[in-house]
Formats: sequence, C-alpha cells, structure tokens
Amino acid sequence: MRRRANPWPSFVDFFSALLVFALGALLLFRDDVEPIRVLVGEIRDSVVARIQVSLPNAQARQCGLDACIDVPIHFSLNSDVIDDPQERLALETACSGLKVGLDALSAEHLRAVRLVIEGHADRQIRPRLDSIGRTLINWQVSAQRSARVLFELSRCGLRAPAYPLMSAAYGDTDPLCLEDSEECYLRNRRVTLRLQVDSRRLEPDTASVVAPTR
Repeated sequence: MRRRANPWPSFVDFFSALLVFALGALLLFRDDVEPIRVLVGEIRDSVVARIQVSLPNAQARQCGLDACIDVPIHFSLNSDVIDDPQERLALETACSGLKVGLDALSAEHLRAVRLVIEGHADRQIRPRLDSIGRTLINWQVSAQRSARVLFELSRCGLRAPAYPLMSAAYGDTDPLCLEDSEECYLRNRRVTLRLQVDSRRLEPDTASVVAPTR
C-alpha cells in the first residue's frame, strides 16, 4: 500500500505565496492612498488659513480628519440672535475669507469639500423644565443657531448648491466644557464650522489645490 504524501509543504507554500501577495497589495494600496491623504490635508489647510486670516479670534482645531473652527459668537440663553454688532461684522469678514478660500480651489477639489455649520447649546438646568423639555429646547435652539449662521453666510454669496454648505444641530451633546458656570455655559452656546474633505471624490494626484489664475 502506497504511503500518502505529506500535504504540509504544499499548504506552507500556498500560505507563503498568499502572504507575499497580501503584503504587495498593501504596499500598492499605501502608495495610492498617501498622495490622497496629503491632498486632503492641503485642501483643508488652505481653506482654514483663509478663515483664520480674516478672523484671527476664531479657534481652529482638529476634529478627527476634519477641521473645526469655533466662531466667536456669544449667544444669549435660548436665543439664536447675534446681538453684538462687532460679532456680526466678524462673521461677515469670516464669510468673505471663506468664500475666497473656496473660490481658490479647482472645481474638482471643491466638489470634495463640505462645510457643516454645527449649532450647539449649553447644559444649563432651566427651572420648570424636566430633562425631556430641556433636551427638546436645546435641540431646537441649536438648530436655529446653525440656520442663523447659514443664512448670514448666504448673504455674502455662500449659497448651496454652488457652495457645499449644510447645517446640523447637536443640542448639548458636544460641549467644550462641563463646568456649571456662566463662563462654561457661554462657551457651549456656539456655532462651529466643520470643514470636511471627502477623499473618495479626489483623484490620486498631488496637483496644486489652488485653481490656476485666469
């Protein structure tokens, strides 16, 4: 009776070849992804730089892969009105800088950009309101704040669909601070501009993020 050949060498060869193939594919994938990642950062940073030039008091920070800019507007409790004339003027200036930054992008890169205007509320306990009532009011007022800033941006020419703007409400779910103080409540009653760049809409090249001058 013939002895069966040992199958293990064949299995080892097969899995070794599979491992080499997987590593090669991973290296090719990294070579493809890295230029996209660099391009996303260049697009994001170029627009943020324009906003910061026009609005030096705005606080820019990293939000995962996005850039977040907290607009220096101080809302009163349960209000979406921009009372301070200086803050309204600062928002108009920021809008102009943002428009310049977006207009400087090529059409291809602009399609990959989305600007989300996020409205926020504080966690201040309001008399005669239970937790459900407080939650409903916070979601409503945060939506009104984001819509208010969206309207103000439209007045300087930033309107969808020509520009990739949308608004979103967060209620009191994303606070900057947690202290029970008027200063903390004021910080959390805010609007944040979140700049997103969708890498899936970009081609894997490292072309300049700025459109050619005409």
